[in-house]
Amino acid sequence: MRARKISPLAFASILTLLVYVGIFMRIPIVPLYAKSLGASAMEVGLIAFSFMIIAAALAIPLGSLSDRLGRKRLIFAGLGLSSFASFLLSISQTPKQIMLVYPFAGLGAAAFAPAMASFVGDTSTGRMGRAYGWYTSAMQVGMAAGPAAGGFIASYVGYSSTFFFSGAVIFIALMLCLNFPASTAERRPSNIEIRKLLQNRIVFACWTATFCIAIGFGLFQPFFPLYASTIGLSVFYIGLLFTIQSFFNAFARIPAGYISDKSGKRYPFIVIGMLVLAAGIILLASATSWHALITAVALIGLTMGIVTMAISTSLAEAVHPASRGMAMGGFSTTLYGGFAISSLIGGKIISSFGYFYGFLAGGLVCALGGLLFYAMEH
Repeated sequence: MRARKISPLAFASILTLLVYVGIFMRIPIVPLYAKSLGASAMEVGLIAFSFMIIAAALAIPLGSLSDRLGRKRLIFAGLGLSSFASFLLSISQTPKQIMLVYPFAGLGAAAFAPAMASFVGDTSTGRMGRAYGWYTSAMQVGMAAGPAAGGFIASYVGYSSTFFFSGAVIFIALMLCLNFPASTAERRPSNIEIRKLLQNRIVFACWTATFCIAIGFGLFQPFFPLYASTIGLSVFYIGLLFTIQSFFNAFARIPAGYISDKSGKRYPFIVIGMLVLAAGIILLASATSWHALITAVALIGLTMGIVTMAISTSLAEAVHPASRGMAMGGFSTTLYGGFAISSLIGGKIISSFGYFYGFLAGGLVCALGGLLFYAMEH
C-alpha cells in the first residue's frame, strides 16, 4: 500500500515550525549576550538594526527572484545563511563581532520568508485565511518554543552553546528541504504587473500597516528583555514571557483565519487588531508586576497574530501569483524596515528618556497605523 504524501501546506508548516524554533532560540539571547560583553543600549539597538536593515533592503528583490527561480532555491539559501549566522554567533567575542555576523541572519530571513509565504499561497486553493492561519500559527509556535528553549539552554550551558544549538536546528530544517514539494509554475512578471503591484491600493495599505506594527513590536523584541532584567526577572522568566506572547500569537491565527474566510472581510481584523495592539504596548510601558507583564505580552501576542494573518492573506489575494513573491517581499521589507527603524530610534529614546517613553512611542505609532489603514481601505 502506497504511503500517503504530506500536503504542501503541512510540509510548509512543519518546516516553518522547525526553522523558527531555531531562529527564536537566539532572538532574546542576542541582546543579553551583547550586554554581557559590554554593549550599551544604543549598541544593542545597532546590533538589531544590522539584522533588520539587511532583511528589509533585500526582501523585495529576493522575493521577486523567487518568482523567477522558484521558491525552493530561495528557501534553501535562506536556511543555509541562517544556520551559518548562528554558528558564527557562537564564536563571537565582542559586540562588534556580533554586529558583523548578525547581517547574515538578516540575509537568510530575506531569502526565506517571502519565498515560503508565497509557496503557501501558490499551493492553497481558496480559503486563504485558513491556509495562512495554519502556516503562521506554526511559525508562532516556533517563536514560542524557541525563546523558552534558548532561555533554558542559556541558563545551564551559556550563551555560546545556545547559538550552536540554534544553528543545528536550522540545519536540520535545511536537510528536510531536500524533499521539498513542487508548487505551481512560476514565471517572470512583466513590467506592467510590477507597476500594477506598486499602484495596488490594498497592497500599499497592507505595507503601511505592516510598517507601523513593526515599529511597535520592534521595540518589544530587543528591548523588553533588557527592561525585564532591570525589574529583577531572570533569563528563564524573560524567555517564558516571550513564550507566552508567542503562544497567544499562535492561538489567535487559526480561528481568526476561519472567521475571516467566512466573513469575506480582512480589514476589520487589521484595524481593530492594531488599536488593541497599541493598548498592549502602552500597558507594557508601565507594567512592573508579574500579572501586568503577563497581561501585556498576552495582549500583544493575541493581536499580532490576528493582524499579521489578515495582512498576509490580503496580500496573497490582492496580487497575481506571478507577483506574489514580490508582494510578500514587500511585507518583509516593511516589517524588517520598521524593526530596523524601531531598534535604532527606540534605542536612542530609551537611552535618553527611559523604557516607559520608548514603549509609549511604539504604541502610539501602532494606533496611528490602524487609523491610516482604515482611511486608505475606505
